[in-house]
Amino acid sequence: VLAAPGALALRADDLMARFNQPPLLPLTPKRGRGLSDQSLRFIAAHRLTPNVVQQAGDIQTLLALVAAGVGVALLPHSITHIAPAGIDILPLSGEETEWQVGIAWDPQRADALRDNFIQTALAVQRA
Repeated sequence: VLAAPGALALRADDLMARFNQPPLLPLTPKRGRGLSDQSLRFIAAHRLTPNVVQQAGDIQTLLALVAAGVGVALLPHSITHIAPAGIDILPLSGEETEWQVGIAWDPQRADALRDNFIQTALAVQRA
């Protein structure tokens, strides 16, 4: 998703045409290589030329910068659960917006924390 300050009044239908206008706030590649690479793939696939003004080492800092009106950020959909007021969450589409993840475990070994995580993840995925 694209997290944008509400004051920008970006809309999903004109997002790609206006993508390069506000400053882009990426996650530092050292802290989030997967998200960083995925963002670069999205930018390249759409032939965008964003103006990167600042990087941050964690998603909460990026959200705070977006809320302060510093710029916009490409972030995982899960931030919708923690985004502060004043941020518009704009959905993105296309192959570059999805990322396959997996988990492997030994079902013979009891682990309540793991089982709770899997149940929660499956419930979110179905929602």
